[in-house]
Amino acid sequence: MTLSSETRQAAETLGRALRATDAVRKYLQSQARLEADVEARSLDSRVGALYEDLLARHQAGEELSRDEVAKFYALRGQARSHPLLAGRDSARIQLTRYLADVALDLSVQLGADYTTMATAGGEAARGATRPCSKPAA
Repeated sequence: MTLSSETRQAAETLGRALRATDAVRKYLQSQARLEADVEARSLDSRVGALYEDLLARHQAGEELSRDEVAKFYALRGQARSHPLLAGRDSARIQLTRYLADVALDLSVQLGADYTTMATAGGEAARGATRPCSKPAA
């Protein structure tokens, strides 16, 4: 998709503004701290890999043993209690909430559902938009 220079400039301005917010900065800082810690990074990778393996096997119809599931929950518990992983996850939750607010504000300004428009497979990508109004507080 080719963007007009005006649209590209607006997107770049939005990107810079978002990057300067506390929510984005805190998330990026927490992610950088996690990436700098070999133990935390390894634990995070092991949890993710085990989750993906168990999920794929379950979706393929395989019955998972209680022991396998218990091992996953134990490993996930370790990850959730690790300060760097907990910090990253907390920052990600805050960032997600912030970006949801930004999407709502964009929808109100555009007069259309921004989230649908931004989704490549959404109705807006095929030319249909639906009106959006900010809910009363």
